[in-house]
Amino acid sequence: MFFLRVFFTFLSLASLASSDNTPHDFMESVVGVYVEYYDHNTGQNKAFGSGVIVSEDGYIVTNHHVIQQAMQIVVQTHEGQRAVARVIGAAPEFDISVLKIEPLPNQPFKPISIGESHHLHAGDSVTAIGNAFGFDQTLTHGVVSHIDRQVSLSSRVKSYIQVDAAVNPGNSGGALVNKNGELVGIVSGIFGPKFNIGIAFAIPADIATPVIKQLINKGHVNPGWIGMATQSLTPEIKDALDISNHDGVLVSEVYPGSPAERANLEAKDVILAVNDINILSPQHFASLITAQGNQTLLSMSYLRGHKVFTTRIKTDSPHQRPNNSLGTWGLNLMEYQHMQLDGKVDQGIEVHQVSYPSSAALSGIQTGDVIKSVDNIPIRSFNDIKQNAFQPNKTHLIEIQRQQQIFFVPIR
Repeated sequence: MFFLRVFFTFLSLASLASSDNTPHDFMESVVGVYVEYYDHNTGQNKAFGSGVIVSEDGYIVTNHHVIQQAMQIVVQTHEGQRAVARVIGAAPEFDISVLKIEPLPNQPFKPISIGESHHLHAGDSVTAIGNAFGFDQTLTHGVVSHIDRQVSLSSRVKSYIQVDAAVNPGNSGGALVNKNGELVGIVSGIFGPKFNIGIAFAIPADIATPVIKQLINKGHVNPGWIGMATQSLTPEIKDALDISNHDGVLVSEVYPGSPAERANLEAKDVILAVNDINILSPQHFASLITAQGNQTLLSMSYLRGHKVFTTRIKTDSPHQRPNNSLGTWGLNLMEYQHMQLDGKVDQGIEVHQVSYPSSAALSGIQTGDVIKSVDNIPIRSFNDIKQNAFQPNKTHLIEIQRQQQIFFVPIR
């Protein structure tokens, strides 16, 4: 069976032996990350992954799943020196964490040059470097296969770069660089029967960079929110609106009292770009907005009618959402499609917005949760919701999927 897997490789304790870059010296910025963790079944164990130095002060970015169970983290540099690292900040919903190590003897830290992933196109050459199978500084080469792939690797990152470079267990948290040696992605997952078969995924730098900055500055991430729903700009919608020369996402709803309303955005506007990054899809747009954090001023270009406008919009916190227009239970839902573990496309209903206070919020439902069933009836589309509508004065049992966890909550 084919399945989607992350690269965090677990080993038994005994199995693991003890400025700007040029296109060639980015290897000095990539490190091995070695983790000791406790497993209730096997006791103390070790695992390994990769990381990327992002500052001269010794800050290192890696995937959160690499270090999430760590009792101790050791980083090995390009020159082979080792140092104990501490976690500066973690954003599990983005699968990103930041570590820090102290200065090493006679070895200044070489931060990688961070590029802009929105300049990538399918077919562009890229290089992946990481700690594959524990072989540090393993470099592989390939091309970009897709620039906006939606896979279920984290709850907040909806848009990944797909590449065909050979990456394997241990590459998780490593660098994906362009032909100029600039970091354009954080390698995060592969698709295959066991090891790499030429399909790998990386968090785009455009999404990772603002998350990393927040983790370094304050140790956590407050996701951004602007208060509107979007949908794909299909060829049929383009034809109906007579805008065949434009790409972006269609605004389907603007929530009252939201930053989007204050910026004078309206339903049927077409969002073209955010901070000069062209919008590829609703999942790409959602990932960019949430990654920016709250209270961040953004520049947004949009099409209204046949004229392009630019507005400034300040993100808010998801917890400051208005309670109106979200129904009795305080939920705003959206249909989604994800590539599932067996390679099939799974359809479902995702929680796009939760109002506070509300029945949904009191039940613990969060943005990004996926509703799998209501009262044991599978939910795959809005039609399923309508056919099995919530009844007043009755407690319903909602099956929720949050990242890789399934659980049930009552809602009345």
